[in-house]
Amino acid sequence: MKSKRRFRRLTIVGLARITLPGERKSQEVYITNVSRGGIGIYLNNAVKAGISLTVSFPFPDISGGKENQTRTATVIWCKRFGGVYAAGIKFDQPL
Repeated sequence: MKSKRRFRRLTIVGLARITLPGERKSQEVYITNVSRGGIGIYLNNAVKAGISLTVSFPFPDISGGKENQTRTATVIWCKRFGGVYAAGIKFDQPL
């Protein structure tokens, strides 16, 4: 079956921070994968599909260092996964 994804996804393990609308404090989440179009995360509390948020995460730059990326994004889906929640997040503008 051919993938319908627009961008190739890279499976990685890392940490990111998300900030929900109306909240000043961000929360730490685990990255499961990333592509130019979005990011997959695990988090402790459910988030509603359709809400906008800000996500910040380190991303390798051309020189091999890390550059912090901050993107506005939209929650596409969120489902319970064992004791945590898994969510798919679509960037408003691709990386």
